[in-house]
Amino acid sequence: MLVYALSFLLGIVLFSLKQDFSITLVEGFIAFVLLFITFKKQWRLPIIVFISGFLWMGFYSFWVLSNNVKPDFLNKNIVITGTIVDLPQTDKFRSRFLFEVQKPFKAKIKLSWYANKSHSNSQLKAGDKWQFLVKLKQNNGFQNPAGFDYEKWLFSQKINANGFIKKSTKNKFISNDFSLISWRGDIRRSLIEITQNLDYGGILLALATGDRSQINKDDWLLFTKTGTSHLSVVSGLHIGLISGFFFFLFKWLWSRCERCCLKIPNQIFAAYFAIIAALIYALIAGFSVPTQRAFIMVLVFFSHLIFRRYESTWTLYAYALILVLLINPLMVLTVGFWLSFVMVFAILYGLHFTQNKPWYYKILGIQLIISLAGLPLLILFFQTISLTSPLANIIAVPFVTLLVMPLLLLAIIIYFLGFQ
Repeated sequence: MLVYALSFLLGIVLFSLKQDFSITLVEGFIAFVLLFITFKKQWRLPIIVFISGFLWMGFYSFWVLSNNVKPDFLNKNIVITGTIVDLPQTDKFRSRFLFEVQKPFKAKIKLSWYANKSHSNSQLKAGDKWQFLVKLKQNNGFQNPAGFDYEKWLFSQKINANGFIKKSTKNKFISNDFSLISWRGDIRRSLIEITQNLDYGGILLALATGDRSQINKDDWLLFTKTGTSHLSVVSGLHIGLISGFFFFLFKWLWSRCERCCLKIPNQIFAAYFAIIAALIYALIAGFSVPTQRAFIMVLVFFSHLIFRRYESTWTLYAYALILVLLINPLMVLTVGFWLSFVMVFAILYGLHFTQNKPWYYKILGIQLIISLAGLPLLILFFQTISLTSPLANIIAVPFVTLLVMPLLLLAIIIYFLGFQ
């Protein structure tokens, strides 16, 4: 199964390197050779899966681009109506947010609203429905190989256009109906009130909701230098921790009742709550691309427990990879996708490599393998590496996952239950 998953991934990656949808003579020749090779039985399925991945990325990319805003609405003032669909990022100069346009067209766009006397940045809330006078432009970015590819990032997030809000009396709030995004915004505002005066309040807010806007520059610099940035945001590690925590909690509680275990085994009962906990945490964190990926991996693992399909960890890894790519092949354009799956691959290999070894050997061995596996990715995507990263992660990962996250989760539950 792992061979099929990697074949599907390779097909998607090769299409993502193309500049357009046209098929060149070389690509046609390669396709002919591959189809000829499929007559050999041992190569048939991997090649078919590879071609399927190539075609799937093509169809999906065409669908995303077909939803782009038509030129008739670009580079001129237009009035639009829609809903704010993420947490607005606000500073003293402007507010930035994603806006789901409903009229006069349907699209997801990225807007900036520069501060002025006619409005307050604090007006904007997730889930609000607004009418704006805007000026939109086509997605584009600088062609700098060493810099951040902004246009590719917009495409990977399925953002159809970007622009800014003009000063006008037509800008007006319409309504705020309850939704998941408004619920997440309410949680964020409540947590900001209780963390804003804490030294590391911005980090706690990021771990709880995925909102990184409150992390100060000094903390970001420290994370970058030590290679621990992945611990400061909601990632697969945190979602895996939350699901694992609830799994063992409900497994232990259910095992207290012998009659209950005879009807439903405790690990199957606990698996349902692990999936629910991971889903709720992913929703609070905005169900962004990294959290979607992590939730899918959790869902695959615990679903096999529920349906009693006990397969190898590599098979589960392959299932998760294929499912993630089927749902959204554009994830291969994000750094988080590669970091996530390469790191999980390194962990699984490390567990196999250090099998039947002392616990301290496992910790050091797995951390060394993870660090070595991450070096090419850090050089490729960030053109930098941290020599202190292995040592820093050996200390920071257990501290954050085993102490900070459980205490933070417990504190949030106590607060929202009204026991503050």
